[in-house]
Amino acid sequence: MEPEMAFVLELGKWNFQFSSTRFFAPHHRSTRVKTNEFGNVHRNNNEIDDTPHRQMGDRSRHDQLQIRRAHTGWCMIAISPDQLLEQVRAAQSAYHRLVIIAGLSGSGKTRLLNQVATQLNLPIINLSLLLSQHLLGLTRRQRALNAGEIAIELIDEHFQSGLCLDNTEILFDSTLHLNPLVFLQEISRNRLIIASWNGPLDAGELRFGYASHPDFFSQAVTGYPVVTASEEKLQLYLTT
Repeated sequence: MEPEMAFVLELGKWNFQFSSTRFFAPHHRSTRVKTNEFGNVHRNNNEIDDTPHRQMGDRSRHDQLQIRRAHTGWCMIAISPDQLLEQVRAAQSAYHRLVIIAGLSGSGKTRLLNQVATQLNLPIINLSLLLSQHLLGLTRRQRALNAGEIAIELIDEHFQSGLCLDNTEILFDSTLHLNPLVFLQEISRNRLIIASWNGPLDAGELRFGYASHPDFFSQAVTGYPVVTASEEKLQLYLTT
């Protein structure tokens, strides 16, 4: 069978291969390459670099992802909605009990979050709406001093065995002096949190807004899964 064609694009220190699966190999320029059914790159159109896959054999999908991460430090792979639920369940025993669903407006984040909440019987809240209501009567200085603590109180008020956070944009308000990712990581140390993120995952970083905007945010992902949603396609991003 003719091998699949894929496009590898270098962005900074990250190399992206766009295909049904992802393979992460060092390339020094954008180039068109061939892959086999596993997403392995054909070197010189003849030799296949299948180092991770030689070790996989009949291992489970979870073990295969662990092998890929061990070789590369990170991996990204297409998943189904059911596999998203598997990631949420697995997060319950992780250091950060956090799963982020990222995507641009209209990508289906809220729909996915509602599906997770329904399937796992978890509550879901509109964080921006609830937090803004509690901050409304405070001065700008009081908001900056108390926003994080009030947000945690709201989360604990609605938390059961886990909690889905939708509309998290208020965390990016520069006047509140919060780091959204640090906040989500801290609250997920002893709580299962599934949060939407209104922005892209780009070159291993979660972003919000654009560079010249006062609320612009960009930070590298590490230690928790991020699921990106776009055009009815889900991709799972994992790091070591």
